[in-house]
Parts: sequence; C-alpha cells; structure tokens
Amino acid sequence: MPGPVGAEGWYRDPYHRHERRWFSAGKPTPLVKDGDVEGRDQVSGPPPEQPVPIEEPGWNHGQDLARVDTAEAEAVSAPDLARADHRNLDLETRADADLAAGESDAVD
Repeated sequence: MPGPVGAEGWYRDPYHRHERRWFSAGKPTPLVKDGDVEGRDQVSGPPPEQPVPIEEPGWNHGQDLARVDTAEAEAVSAPDLARADHRNLDLETRADADLAAGESDAVD
C-alpha cells in the first residue's frame, strides 16, 4: 500500500521497525530514523498499513525540498539563459577590473 499521493518527508515507519521512515513520491524509502540516528533499512514489499505523518512543530514533511526530477522537467528559455550568461560575464569583467586595479595599486 503506497503512502499518500506525493507524500514527501518523514512518516511513522509503517513496517514498525523504526520510529520514522522517509517517503518520496508517496513511496517508502530505505532511509530510516530512530531518535537523531539515521540509517538504512531496505523496504520489503508494500507497507502493511497507510503511513501516518509525524506531527512535530517545525516539520513540514519535505514541502520545502526541491525534487531533482521537477527541476529537470522545468524548461529554461533561451532568453533566460542569455541573461544569466550576460550577468556572469558582467561579474567576471568586474572581477578582472578589480583585480587589475588592485595590481596597479600594489605597483605604486
């Protein structure tokens, strides 16, 4: 039984082997936690029960995490790339100018 659709973050371990188990995209992963100690415990088949979110102050169940596959799916437009390249070039040019100015000061 997979977890809630898109579940991301720490949930009570539905296998009852650890305090918490990390879920990603609604599926349990091998990453587990007991207290402050993290470890790995391979998932052995579907969980026997629906996972329960851990309700602790400050925990947001991974809502602030960016998934790699999401970033890869977002296309970057050519104008955005050109602006980024231009900004990087400007920074490099300024850094070279600052370096040259510092070298000429050292010569004086």
